[in-house]
Amino acid sequence: NRVKIEYQKSDGLYGYSTTGDLTDNSQIDITFSEFSNNDGYGINFGAGANAVQNNIHIINNRILRNDLGGVLLNTCINCSLTNNAIAYNDSTGVTISALGGSPFSRSNLLKNNEFDSNKGTQLLIGTAYNTESYNDYFIANTPSVGIPAVTKMIDLSLTVANMTIEKADHRVK
Repeated sequence: NRVKIEYQKSDGLYGYSTTGDLTDNSQIDITFSEFSNNDGYGINFGAGANAVQNNIHIINNRILRNDLGGVLLNTCINCSLTNNAIAYNDSTGVTISALGGSPFSRSNLLKNNEFDSNKGTQLLIGTAYNTESYNDYFIANTPSVGIPAVTKMIDLSLTVANMTIEKADHRVK
């Protein structure tokens, strides 16, 4: 709560689950913080094969200018991103997925986030069930010096089922 993590040589915040039960990376709230200019992801919750993590809530944060992307959630159950600014990352803004051999990510919520000019896909959902996105705002810059064009706003790939996208808005600036 209320931390600023920047200029790390790896991820700003890193958690990794390997046990396959619900004891690793569970019941975590990340609020009112900034993760910026890191060489990895701003926030990375990775998981090995057959591992699970649950109830990770990322609320009211700034996730900016990270080299590998803004947020990575692998094999996450009942996780949420709410009221975050996710902008200018050098790759995908947010990725919710699962590794091969792992259970699917499921029952995740994105709400009232602003995705602004991440260089890769703004929101990538892959290998996930029951994911919901409400009132998320997507901004894409037109290409200019130092600001690349965004290629995709939302990418649903691999196996995605029961995905709800409601009241998403977009703007090109």
